[in-house]
Amino acid sequence: MSPQANLHIAHIVDLRVIGGIERMALELILATPQVQHSLVLFDKHIHPSLAAPLAQAKQVEGIYSSKHWGSVRLPKSLRAGRRRQLIRQSGADVVLNWSQVLDTRGITTPIVFYEHGSAWEQYSTEQLQQCYHNIHHCIAVSQAAKRMLQLHHGVTQPIAVIENTVFKQPSVNTQPRTLPTGRLVLGVAGRLVARKNFAVLIEAVALLRQQGYDVVLNIAGTGPDLERLQQRLQRLGLSEHVNLLGYVQDMDAFYQQCDVFVCPSIWESYGLVAIEAFAAGLPVIGADTDGLPEVVSDGVNG
Repeated sequence: MSPQANLHIAHIVDLRVIGGIERMALELILATPQVQHSLVLFDKHIHPSLAAPLAQAKQVEGIYSSKHWGSVRLPKSLRAGRRRQLIRQSGADVVLNWSQVLDTRGITTPIVFYEHGSAWEQYSTEQLQQCYHNIHHCIAVSQAAKRMLQLHHGVTQPIAVIENTVFKQPSVNTQPRTLPTGRLVLGVAGRLVARKNFAVLIEAVALLRQQGYDVVLNIAGTGPDLERLQQRLQRLGLSEHVNLLGYVQDMDAFYQQCDVFVCPSIWESYGLVAIEAFAAGLPVIGADTDGLPEVVSDGVNG
């Protein structure tokens, strides 16, 4: 790369759903108009909230699907080769892999692996070797994520810990927060998947209401567990007290409607929504697991 040329990053990322990884990738691209970006996706489909800003970002050189060759859908056995070809043709200076454990063999461009939760997932020894053998450097969002990369996935490459940050200027409030004496509104946000542990939080709401507390729970998010959560609400008689809001575009308004934010995850690499709740002035109740204790300080912010 010549001194006059712009840095060119090829991103390996899955944008079919919206979550912390996808939002971080989008914000990095939008915050660096001086950098060229190429996106090598899993699929042609992009979540609507991501598609519009990416389409308007002039720094995005191209968006490609490793699953497709033109209009032809490729079998799995050919997708790693298609990904290598797309990265080579992009002419990128570096590849940024957004927490995707996949075959990187044959990619000669230096690869940085961004760990945001994949280190807790189960993969075969062969899959891990195919992914990490070609990684130049890793970025982890917490000390817990770094240790999981080392202990669970056997990563030996250098790992830098770079914590997440909020995307907007926080509303600073130095006064202690007083909880309401009447109805208490709890908030939780994330993908409706088992590891987020929303089912246990719903059970906790049921217990609190049985004990006479006027508690309401607002859940922001979509995912495959929606029907199971709806069935649980019906069984516990909580349909009027727990609101499944689906995808929420205006998260600022969501946080302002809550008194306390809860992160009940079974495992959590960091807890991006927790620091967003802090920025909105909310105290956070977090599960004492993985990266959350690095974020939530008892008696200080939660």
